[in-house]
Amino acid sequence: INFSTPKQNPEAPVFIADVNFKKTSLRIGRTPLIISDISGNAIFTPGLIRIKELKGRYGEGQVCLTGQIQPDEQFHYQLSLQAEQVELNDDFFALLPAPLKKVASVLKPTGRINYRADLKNAGSNEYPDYSIAIDCLGGSVNFEPFPYPLKDISGNLVITQDCIRLENITATTADNVQIIPEASTIKINGRIDLTDDAFGTGCFGLCANDIFLDERLGGALPEAVQPLYRQLSPTGRFDLDLKNVKFFKANNGERYVDFDGAVKLKDTNFKTSPAVTGLNALLKVKALYKTGDWFRNAKVTLIADSLRIKDKSLTSLKTELNYNAALQSWTTERLVADCYNGGLAGKFELRQQPEMPSEYLLQVGFENIDLKQFLSDKTQAPSPKPQDSSSGRMCGSLSVISRVGDSSTRFGRCRLKITDMQVGRLSPLAKLLQVLKLTRPTDFAFEQMLVDSYVKGDSVSFEQLDLSGESLAFNGSGSLNLRNQNVDLTLTARGQRIATAEPSILQSLTEGLGHAVVRLDVAGSLYDPQVTTKALPVISETLQILGTKQTNTGR
Repeated sequence: INFSTPKQNPEAPVFIADVNFKKTSLRIGRTPLIISDISGNAIFTPGLIRIKELKGRYGEGQVCLTGQIQPDEQFHYQLSLQAEQVELNDDFFALLPAPLKKVASVLKPTGRINYRADLKNAGSNEYPDYSIAIDCLGGSVNFEPFPYPLKDISGNLVITQDCIRLENITATTADNVQIIPEASTIKINGRIDLTDDAFGTGCFGLCANDIFLDERLGGALPEAVQPLYRQLSPTGRFDLDLKNVKFFKANNGERYVDFDGAVKLKDTNFKTSPAVTGLNALLKVKALYKTGDWFRNAKVTLIADSLRIKDKSLTSLKTELNYNAALQSWTTERLVADCYNGGLAGKFELRQQPEMPSEYLLQVGFENIDLKQFLSDKTQAPSPKPQDSSSGRMCGSLSVISRVGDSSTRFGRCRLKITDMQVGRLSPLAKLLQVLKLTRPTDFAFEQMLVDSYVKGDSVSFEQLDLSGESLAFNGSGSLNLRNQNVDLTLTARGQRIATAEPSILQSLTEGLGHAVVRLDVAGSLYDPQVTTKALPVISETLQILGTKQTNTGR
């Protein structure tokens, strides 16, 4: 220590102390930061403490401090603090400025970090100017409102008074979340601007893969989205790639999120009626969302490689959905897809009403559908032999409106036309032919089949059912219960070769001379119905035959 006394002010001696530290402790100002086991060097003068380098321990971590301190009333300082393997705890959080304390209290981070903090206190602010660079070392966060706790967090954060920058932050979900173990990461890059001790504006990019669609995700979504999510009850997995997410506050104080990116759905199922399963699709999304409310506008391009609607397959589905905030509806005017070597086109609308179940409207036309492929494609049954399935080409239209997840509100109309139809040996129609004792190949061939039906709830009412072929024709009406697959049909069969178990005298007279008519009552399971018959001769033709004068040349 060197002392000197200035001639101008002999009562204020000057000293310079060159101090070497060894196994000592240091507490900086009014902060809870205590550094122990210090070794290093510092120079003390009456108005300044210059720290060349002090190395020590903070908890179980290594700390290195350099800089200078002015020990005046305002405690000015300019310090650089480097630390390794520092544990995140309450003492550490107490060092943080108010905005970061708030962030820490919400995220509840745990684990260890490396950091470099450049601190400067000019005496004019409650908190110093600062820049903190943090290297995450595999810790975790648990944001309670977002039920996806994260672990194995790595990457860098740069924190200043004005913003938080996230650089290559990666994480995996905690053990209690269903994720495929070998490839389930979340990656974030971006910037959050801080204003008034809170989040202000910002932008970031977010990538995630193989996240499960489940109740946890539903709880993490904005409150306004949750009712629709519960109605759809999705299951499966998805990848997320949001490249440009911006959040900001409008002039009126309302907060918005503007984003665009892509969502890839994998083997996704929806508990709708009818059920949608096995959806593999890419959704390109661009939207503006008002926090605490709903979308202001949105555009979604949907490209689906495959999906199933109640066990029937669609491929190469493409459409564009647009959201109308005034009508609170999602609409598409052009929906196209391939279906069993044919195609379909139509439009779809999903309406959302406050505190009411969502409602959808589907209108679609289809043509050139391969009937054999359509009927034989069953997920829970073995594939039938080629001769067992009916064949033909099918076209038609379907229009239906219903509340999501409530089949009792379903109402619509379906029209079908099948041409060049060959009835399969194991099809429901084959049983009708067997009852009529028709076995020739031509008996199983029909030129066309027409169906005009209405859908109400779980019931389909067949207003008209016509089937015409070379040997015979069917005509009738009835109903089908969609829930238990039971039918109740009344059909009239006309043909030259119709035979009944107990033909009447009148039928015997008409056999070979006219067209016999048989009524068939079909009831029970669609795939194994009970069929009863009643003969109905064509009276007009029979009377004409009986009233014709015959010439007997043999007498």
